[in-house]
Amino acid sequence: MEQKKDLAIVLKTIRYQDRHQIITALTQKNGKISALAKNSVASRRFGGSLNVFCLSEWLFTEKASGDFFYLNEANLVQDFSLVSKTYEKYVSGCFLIELLLKFIPEKLNAYEIFLLHSEALAFLNKLSDSMLERQKFIFLSIYLMRLLKWHGSAPVFQDCFSCKKKLEVLQESSFIYYDIFKTRWCCTSCFQSHEIWLSLRVDVVKELLTSLTIQQSIDLTETTPKKHADEYRTMFMFLYKFLAHTLPHTTTHGEEMFKSLRFLDVKSFAL
Repeated sequence: MEQKKDLAIVLKTIRYQDRHQIITALTQKNGKISALAKNSVASRRFGGSLNVFCLSEWLFTEKASGDFFYLNEANLVQDFSLVSKTYEKYVSGCFLIELLLKFIPEKLNAYEIFLLHSEALAFLNKLSDSMLERQKFIFLSIYLMRLLKWHGSAPVFQDCFSCKKKLEVLQESSFIYYDIFKTRWCCTSCFQSHEIWLSLRVDVVKELLTSLTIQQSIDLTETTPKKHADEYRTMFMFLYKFLAHTLPHTTTHGEEMFKSLRFLDVKSFAL
């Protein structure tokens, strides 16, 4: 069996029998994979390279059937250990992990998402708790929007479906109203109050779209006005609901997609 080398960010570890672990990770070149790490429990063989939130260099071989991998060696490259040290960081990090576990298919090349996730962990690792508390939903909205764009299922904001007015000409402080079921929006002039659509502030939508069209760091959060923090909470809820309706296979019997949502301080995720 050919041995492969790749960078991997650990997403999940499961104990197998008494001494082994099954490690699920997002890799730079091979996508999301699961590998058996033999004799990795209570052993110094892998050091701390198999902990969640760790970036490591893996040497691994693929099973003959092609549906599994064996991890031969792992060397720690960077440990984003501060992500798991405080509540806000840990919850945000767990949400990102759940998102990737449910959203990224096995063995599909996801180089852009590997870069996004490694950058996001580095950002969480260095960010102060007070800053994260204020900017949490800005950060999560940007991450989720970029992931949806990569998947090809991001919401479209071209023009009002009724009057065809472009988003660019609307006042920054005005709102648009989005119909998740039909993936369309209308401006304030065309909106009918009896329709149950989600309201989004125009300048927040524009800021989010800007983060997709330029080579910008996820540290965009540091330059976003504080007054938009609450509006980004609404944006995050919208993107979550959009994900749930456009990708229904990610939900189970109407339950929450992610267990970590209950700890993210959101008002309601009723769909």
